[in-house]
Amino acid sequence: MQKPLLAAQELIKAQKYEEALSKLKEAEAIPEPNDYESFLLAQLRGVAAGGAGDYAIAAKSFEAVLKSGRIAPAERPKFIQQTAIFYYKAKDYPASAKWFDAYYKEGGTDQELHTIHGQALFLAGDYAACIATMQSVIAASEAAGQPPVENQLNVLANAYLKQKDFVGYASTLEKLVVHYPTKERWADLINQISSKPTFSSNLSLDAGRLRLVTGNVRGPGDYINLAQAALDYFPAEARKIVEEGFTQNVLGTGPDAKNHLALRDKTNKATVADQKALASDEKKAAKTKDGNILVTIGFNYVTHGATDKGIALMEQGIQLGGVKAPDHAKLHLGIAYLQAGQKDKAIAAFESVKGNDGSADLARLWTYHIRQTQK
Repeated sequence: MQKPLLAAQELIKAQKYEEALSKLKEAEAIPEPNDYESFLLAQLRGVAAGGAGDYAIAAKSFEAVLKSGRIAPAERPKFIQQTAIFYYKAKDYPASAKWFDAYYKEGGTDQELHTIHGQALFLAGDYAACIATMQSVIAASEAAGQPPVENQLNVLANAYLKQKDFVGYASTLEKLVVHYPTKERWADLINQISSKPTFSSNLSLDAGRLRLVTGNVRGPGDYINLAQAALDYFPAEARKIVEEGFTQNVLGTGPDAKNHLALRDKTNKATVADQKALASDEKKAAKTKDGNILVTIGFNYVTHGATDKGIALMEQGIQLGGVKAPDHAKLHLGIAYLQAGQKDKAIAAFESVKGNDGSADLARLWTYHIRQTQK
């Protein structure tokens, strides 16, 4: 037994794993090995098989090593970890997940393995266990003041989707947007929030405003729909949306170019007419002392570029009280502050929004956007 085992060791050192496996087969053919010889044979076979890419054999060999009772307690986590990894590479995900569980129960400390552990649970189809494991790992990172690992958030998000838990998915997606923002994640998160059953249809334009600033108004239809949504109440904003579409060469080209030009002309004329009516509208609002009208007119001034005057009117309207949708008014005040470059005031306004109709969700996303653009 000694001769083929020693030969296999030398071949492993030389990274000649296939030849090492052949030598180990010679050792396996020797009858009645003692316990130590069986232990050493399993250990060498695990190393050689792992090097040769035969991960199923490697995993089973290391499992035999662990069952031998000959591994010192301090060494067990290392062998358990490798067994879990071998099973994962062999695509035996239930076995891999089981051994990862054992690894952490025996005091394993390699935090990077949490990701592959979660992936093993996910690929094994144990989505509930995957969610529980990833939630615990992510919560520990946050408690330690560390950002969650991106891949761990991805695994958790996908597990929520498999469970059709869209609340959990949106919550995880929000963490991804906070720590690892991309245009696609922003678009998905805005869609998740605006698709909630409790989301107010009155906030559809506000969701569109977020899409615009995060780069998620792209095709001609996106620009046209958003401009038309703004046109009735805020024509100056509609005109800016259309002009951006032309600047980005999204509008003004293709078979519908004439329609795009017609929309541009319409928003230009509406903006001029609205500009002329602003002063008289302001006087009427001041006489009636209607907070709702003051907030709307104030925000309209902001869209025309008169941010200081518009903000003053909005603040006055909110202070008067009786505003029908105070959270919507605060949301718009936050946007107005942001237009004026007053980011701290904008964040304070957004943080004061508490509505459960989607307004607080949108306000929270605006604060993320501000903080990301400050970096």
